[in-house]
Amino acid sequence: MAWLKSCKNRKKITQEVASKLSSRLKKIFSQLEKELIPAN
Repeated sequence: MAWLKSCKNRKKITQEVASKLSSRLKKIFSQLEKELIPAN
C-alpha cells in the first residue's frame, strides 16, 4: 500500500512540475516574441 501511495504522489508531483515548467516556458516565449517582433 505504501508503494502505491508514493507512486500516486510521484505522479501528482511530476504533473505539477510539468505544468509549472510549461507555464514558465509560455511566459518566456511570449516575452521573446514581444522583444523580437516589435509591434508595427
